[in-house]
Amino acid sequence: MLTSVAQTVALTNWGNSALRRGLDLKKENFYPGNSVFKGCKEVRFADADPKTAKSGDMDYAPDPVAWVKRIAEGQGRTLRLHYRPSSNPEMSDRIASSLGQGGRWFIEVVKVVASDYWEARWESPSSVVYRRVSANESVRPIDFHSSLEEINSRLEKSLKEAAAFARAHGQEKFAVAFENGGKIAEEAKAPLEGVPHPDILYPAHFSLKAQRALGAIQAAWVFGGKGSWNDVRLDDGKDHDAYEKLSDDLYTLFCRAIVYSVNSGFLKE
Repeated sequence: MLTSVAQTVALTNWGNSALRRGLDLKKENFYPGNSVFKGCKEVRFADADPKTAKSGDMDYAPDPVAWVKRIAEGQGRTLRLHYRPSSNPEMSDRIASSLGQGGRWFIEVVKVVASDYWEARWESPSSVVYRRVSANESVRPIDFHSSLEEINSRLEKSLKEAAAFARAHGQEKFAVAFENGGKIAEEAKAPLEGVPHPDILYPAHFSLKAQRALGAIQAAWVFGGKGSWNDVRLDDGKDHDAYEKLSDDLYTLFCRAIVYSVNSGFLKE
């Protein structure tokens, strides 16, 4: 999983643990101790919405813990994650994501009668600012058409298919990554052990199925730049077309599963 995505996911998950369960983020050393902030010297928050910011980006909070505290003070009740595909006909989001482009990720802050939306802007590999790009919008309900069990079943099936395809075309290391992800989605008892961001959520507050989805995606995330799955080139035209479709479909599934596991994975009140 890209660090930029993992950080947004962790902010949403841990923020919900603080807002809805009273978790003390400072005591838990969420920032800067969480793995998603490794290498980040600055993670700040600014208000860029013209309805609430008087002149450009206005300072809102100096760090994630202060951000969640201010949200709570402003009647923030819960956080939700959103992904908006780019629909760029010239470059898929799978490829664009490795260049810092493509689809956009938002954190929605649901208040009493309205919502704010925040988006990360990476100024350098060690500095990121989350900007409130829209404030006081109407709260829109999210319709869940699947269960986490179904999401994990889809991940398991798709990753098995990807592993078979990779192995059939001599891509053994990627086949292993896909298989590992599929096993986590299917049956892992400790799904976040051994993945790049084992602390992407506070486990006591999230279901095992939500943890499996996020663990499987981390284990099988092979999309990147040079040397990644995105860099594979197959000589046969039909085989390469099949590779492109399989890869784009898998990337889309990953993004949807991330959103679903974050938004529906928090334990019931």
